[in-house]
Amino acid sequence: MCRTYQRFTNERKCTCHCVRVDIVTEEIIEKIKAICEQYLDRDKCAEAAKAKLKKAAPKRDPEQEARQIESKINSLNAKLDNVYSDKLSGALDEGDFQRIYAKIKQERLSLQEKLKNLSRKQKEGSPSKIEKIDMEALIKKFLDTVDSNKELLVSLIERIELTEEKEIKIFFRFSELAPQNLQ
Repeated sequence: MCRTYQRFTNERKCTCHCVRVDIVTEEIIEKIKAICEQYLDRDKCAEAAKAKLKKAAPKRDPEQEARQIESKINSLNAKLDNVYSDKLSGALDEGDFQRIYAKIKQERLSLQEKLKNLSRKQKEGSPSKIEKIDMEALIKKFLDTVDSNKELLVSLIERIELTEEKEIKIFFRFSELAPQNLQ
């Protein structure tokens, strides 16, 4: 039963009417899906998603990254040379030398592997994550989950009115759409 009618029966602000909630909900969801599909420009959506991902993705220049890795490798080589010099001068005993040597050597191997992977990716021209996005799937997922997301529905709709003729009028929170009538 209409809440306005219940609250203001004596003031005659509304007439006696009722509509099943599940029917109203179903019709509202279908209308919102239809409006979303009507106003959804898939190309604009794809462009916006790509722009957001580019902005969110770390801005790494592969050449600069390679230079940084090479610089770290050179630095580790210099450390190895210093450690060896310290061992020869007697400043380091054999146990410490072996431990430091193994650690630095492992770091250097790891960086060299990173450098190989980076150069291989550059040669292959691997596609970026942005190009792998399936916009159709994202849009379909959004439209399919609209009915299960009550918070989304509430954020889209300002109010719903039911007329004496059992028409459903939906007033949206955005001004581009006039009240939508459902039969």
